[in-house]
Amino acid sequence: MQRFLLLASLVSAWFTALGQTQSINQTTKDWISLSGDPVPMTSGVISSFNHYNKQLLGTSYEDSTFQAGNIRFYGKVPGTRLDSLLGVPMRHDLLTQQLEILAGPNNIRVAQAPQVRQFTINNRKLQAASYYVNVREFRGEADVLLGFFEVLTTGRATLLRYPSAIIRKSDYNVALSVGNKDDALELKQVWYVAKGPKAVVFSPSKRAILSLFADKEADMTTYLKTQKPDLKSRAGLTALVAYYNSLE
Repeated sequence: MQRFLLLASLVSAWFTALGQTQSINQTTKDWISLSGDPVPMTSGVISSFNHYNKQLLGTSYEDSTFQAGNIRFYGKVPGTRLDSLLGVPMRHDLLTQQLEILAGPNNIRVAQAPQVRQFTINNRKLQAASYYVNVREFRGEADVLLGFFEVLTTGRATLLRYPSAIIRKSDYNVALSVGNKDDALELKQVWYVAKGPKAVVFSPSKRAILSLFADKEADMTTYLKTQKPDLKSRAGLTALVAYYNSLE
């Protein structure tokens, strides 16, 4: 009887995934509900959770709480016919570039970056859903990266944000008794713009913008003068690239 119920559950989840496939890769920013797909307990794509060095200060998460999300894998989840999980609690570790999936109390499963094509996760700060795609879906300067781009806007130009975490090593000087004794985690973000599959680093400045969007230089010059977008903010950069994409 238990085997029958498990099979029925997996079949139901499979049809749900087939019907909701587009919900993973669309960028409607709709809030995601915990529904959710049962998280498979088999080994393989989703492995067991590894604890991190307790001596590190700081956090490797932009949001350390588990939020509802949808995940699309490059292949099938072991033991199932599913290539997606919908409405499961998850979080993104920026140091290891892993997705941690809460399968149950004190039971965290891990999906490595090379196994995940894309995912969407609730963003508490924005009160919307954020969409991420594996960096390997792009070429150019993305070739040296591991992990995921957050996709901010799409069109002729796609604005991408690459969040990551690095470890700042202790700089403590014993002789002088100065500096930090502990290593610390530091969150970083780098902006990229892709035209087609090729992504390039985007360091927001007037000169960089006019160079990158040279085909619409006059329009972009006017936009910068009249709108005065905040080139250090997510909203300002998103609006800037969205405007470029709106030009004919």
